[in-house]
Order: sequence, then C-alpha cells, then structure tokens
Amino acid sequence: MFPPGCSDSTKSLNSCGTGCWTPERIDSISSVMFPLTFFVFNIIYWFYYIHRKEIIRENLINRLDG
Repeated sequence: MFPPGCSDSTKSLNSCGTGCWTPERIDSISSVMFPLTFFVFNIIYWFYYIHRKEIIRENLINRLDG
C-alpha cells in the first residue's frame, strides 16, 4: 500500500524522503493547488470571453455599417 521506500514504520516525511505521497501531503498540496488552478483558469477564461465578445461586436457593427 505504501510507495517504494516508504513503509508503515516510516510515515514521517523526513525519514520517508521526497518520494512519499501520504494522504496528508496530498491534502496539503491540493489545498493550495486547486484554488490556484481555479483562479488561473478563471482569469484566462474571462479574458478570452471578454476579448471574443468585443471582436464579435466589432464584426457585427462593420457588417451593419457596410
């Protein structure tokens, strides 16, 4: 059940090294990475959406005027 190099007797992160993925470590990394990833995704999404909306509006105005 434990990754190579880790055993039930070596649960400590210091004795386990950097290769151990304990539930606590996964939880602490996820508690930072999920909100950060969600934030970055939203910034990219809304920038694209607003920019695309402006392009569509400009094309529509040009068609009506032309």
